[in-house]
Amino acid sequence: MFLLIEVLSGNAFATGRQEVWATTPLLSLMVRFLGGIHVSVHALSRYDDHGRLIRVKTKIPSEARVVALDETEAVEFGLSEGYRSAPLFERMPFLRKEGDAFFLDPATMPALGQRVLISLSTFDAANYLYYQRRLAEFQSRLESTVGVGRQLLGEMAILDLTSIFPLWIDAAVQRHIRPPVNVITLWQKEESLDVLEKTIAEAEKGGWIILYDPLTPSVVKERLLRSPNALSLALPDVERVEDLFLFLYDQYLAVWNFSRQRSMRTR
Repeated sequence: MFLLIEVLSGNAFATGRQEVWATTPLLSLMVRFLGGIHVSVHALSRYDDHGRLIRVKTKIPSEARVVALDETEAVEFGLSEGYRSAPLFERMPFLRKEGDAFFLDPATMPALGQRVLISLSTFDAANYLYYQRRLAEFQSRLESTVGVGRQLLGEMAILDLTSIFPLWIDAAVQRHIRPPVNVITLWQKEESLDVLEKTIAEAEKGGWIILYDPLTPSVVKERLLRSPNALSLALPDVERVEDLFLFLYDQYLAVWNFSRQRSMRTR
């Protein structure tokens, strides 16, 4: 509807699509959603097959429009000079360190969306009202996607061993357990593996679904490959994912389908 109104009024694409470079995959997807028809987003990093964040080899034009989480991240990506940089925050070390998980926190995402709106408006003030409407749609889609997740997963029992999805899972699931950070850190060092084995065995015995992702410690993933209760969630391929919320809905749906198929096998 908004697109039709803008076409009829002659405003759509009046200034062309803004070319914007964003530092990380999840930030890129957020900028892509909020930018809509007026923004073409290029990601400066992506996840490899093992979940590691790697830089994308691309030539960034001089005076390119760049969105980063904060000024420190812009410097880390070599974007501090010669570019039109609009960081979401001046300094946000905590969010930079835990960024992946908190970019998928329904409680944090509206505030991040507001910051993206401000950054885009810095580059393209003429389309501020359009970006405002996209932010309203962003918030509406967030609420509806989490609502569907609660309907699909609300009663499930889940052991959450994911790296970037814990807050997204927490928003939809009532019965879930996640080991403390210090325990997961020990497993990453291949220590306290007896606790890992006991945790997984108890979850399997209780019929719980065990979730993990490519960023889960390798020793944990190797053990879960032998578990019929374990499901790996996907990290977003920023080159293929166009809609952030469709991707997040697909993760909820993957868990629901896995639970249904597992129930059918055990009958």
